Amino acid sequence: MFGYLGRFHAQKYAQAAGCELVAVADARQEARDQVGAELAVRTVADYRELLGAVDAVSVVTQTPAHFAITRDFLNAGAHVLSRSPLRKRSRGT
Repeated sequence: MFGYLGRFHAQKYAQAAGCELVAVADARQEARDQVGAELAVRTVADYRELLGAVDAVSVVTQTPAHFAITRDFLNAGAHVLSRSPLRKRSRGT
């Protein structure tokens, strides 16, 4: 999920030598279609489609979503770059 800054992460991965940008994920169709077309890369609405299919990810989304997404990718064996510090939310919040 890339949000505003995620587009820049995707651009850098697409340009990096020795790196293949596999996909971008965003629940917002307009956002993912725009970046997908710009970088000629696959898009998915649900990041979970990429679990186990990628070696590394950038989690660049709204802060409350960072913990769960980062946890899911780490549990799937991916390296993770998270834009924000992680904080597990208590059950009551």
